[in-house]
Amino acid sequence: MLDGAVNGSLQLTVTEAETGVYRCEVTGPRGTFVSTPTEITLDTLTGMRVTPRVQTLGDTVPTFTVAGTCSLQNPQYEWTAFPATTLNESGNQVSVDPPPQETTRLDVTVTEGADQVTVSAWLLVAAHPGFDDFNGDGCQNVQDLRDLAPFWRQAFEGDLSGDGRIDVLDLLYLQVVDPVPCPPQP
Repeated sequence: MLDGAVNGSLQLTVTEAETGVYRCEVTGPRGTFVSTPTEITLDTLTGMRVTPRVQTLGDTVPTFTVAGTCSLQNPQYEWTAFPATTLNESGNQVSVDPPPQETTRLDVTVTEGADQVTVSAWLLVAAHPGFDDFNGDGCQNVQDLRDLAPFWRQAFEGDLSGDGRIDVLDLLYLQVVDPVPCPPQP
């Protein structure tokens, strides 16, 4: 019995001990209505996600982590790359080293008891190498974007996406992780 549940809809936070079969009973001046039974279960894998969801290949080893909104008791993780490439797995984390030569989808299947879910992430690899540091200052930062901007929508041989011009697709392949201005390089 849920005291005080008097609205047309009800949202509950339940624990595993509170799972089971429930029914709604409404009593009013015209009598009592009892709903058909409904089973409430708890899916421990709800909200699983890989971070980052999309990452570009830069000058550091790409690493991905899977996590969820519920704490898991004994999770099993199975990482797969498409196309196949070397994955260095460590529980809920994976690194891709050596880096692949082409854009790669990473799937991770998380299993907890009888529950299983698969979530994905992408490692973007530029069609043409040499854009890790477009302006050559030793950093991957927003200054690389600024220096690439004068070539916007122009023909550009060897662009990142491989379509022959600089456009928004090319920006997806640039990492902007370092500070601006770039600190002096040794």
